[in-house]
Amino acid sequence: MDLSAQYCPTRRNIEEHCWNLASRLSETTAVLAKSIGRDRQLFLAT
Repeated sequence: MDLSAQYCPTRRNIEEHCWNLASRLSETTAVLAKSIGRDRQLFLAT
């Protein structure tokens, strides 16, 4: 890979943004799984 592309600020920002989105997705999925586990019928009704 070209050294200039490896340290490109735009690439770094995109990678950080993707990391943040993946982290949020993981947290949201965990909350959703807990929600389903507490009262499945209420969850399905929602």
